[in-house]
Amino acid sequence: MKWLKKGLIFSVMVGAMLFCRTETASAKVLTMDKTYQMDLDGDGVKERIKWKGEEVNDELETYRVKVYINGKQVLSRKSKNHSFWADVSVIDVVKNDGKKELYIHYTSESECFAGAFAYHYENGAMKSYFELNRAAATRLHIQQKQPGNGKVAYTCEFSDYYAYMGYVTQYYEIKNGKLKPVSKKTLNTTSEWRKKRYKTCIATKVYENVGDKTAAFTLPKGTEFKLQKIYVNKASDLSAVSYIYVKTTDGKKGWIKNPNKLFLLGYSDWDGTWSEYIYLWG
Repeated sequence: MKWLKKGLIFSVMVGAMLFCRTETASAKVLTMDKTYQMDLDGDGVKERIKWKGEEVNDELETYRVKVYINGKQVLSRKSKNHSFWADVSVIDVVKNDGKKELYIHYTSESECFAGAFAYHYENGAMKSYFELNRAAATRLHIQQKQPGNGKVAYTCEFSDYYAYMGYVTQYYEIKNGKLKPVSKKTLNTTSEWRKKRYKTCIATKVYENVGDKTAAFTLPKGTEFKLQKIYVNKASDLSAVSYIYVKTTDGKKGWIKNPNKLFLLGYSDWDGTWSEYIYLWG
């Protein structure tokens, strides 16, 4: 019941706190039923691009996207999982290769991720480039700025019972047409999330490095800080945070090992209160 209570409280906050889209907007979002002119295949000629979407009343209650280029339907794709909306964007994964990618991102309840697909436009047809499937009940969005080196940058949600939830930048690589997270256990929080305020609710040891046996210093109860990084045991699992890297208001930095008990509080900009229920999945 404690998880349910936390989830309900957070779900009320999620719209205002998460979806201002400064960090999570795609490179070029295409509005449904609007025609855009872009060169997708690098031949110097701009294609006329438009898409339409519709709910599919099937067993999973999925969503279908239809893409039209130069007036011809070139793609009809529904999500593999339950979804009720999609965003269609044009992104650029590899700089200077002359190609742009048409990217389809499906969502379900509470903006949870429901799958994504990317295509190249070649010889008048759409060719699959990559797809991403990931566990439901989590949120991620492709980032506006991509590295341009063949990897794909996402803003991803992490969620832990005691470290709570938040958003980090995570990179994916393309392997056999699938997106796989780069094997990196230390992930930087997004610039938007670094504005969030935390404070300790117990005296908390801080370490210089992950795995250190001796603490560098101890933060007294009530010390305010910002969350800079997280450390997870598996890059593919952001549901268990082992350490968080913090920066206090007076400039102290270091790693806090998750004690698997209540050790921090979040600040609500709405009513100016500190609570264990502020940064929670919902």
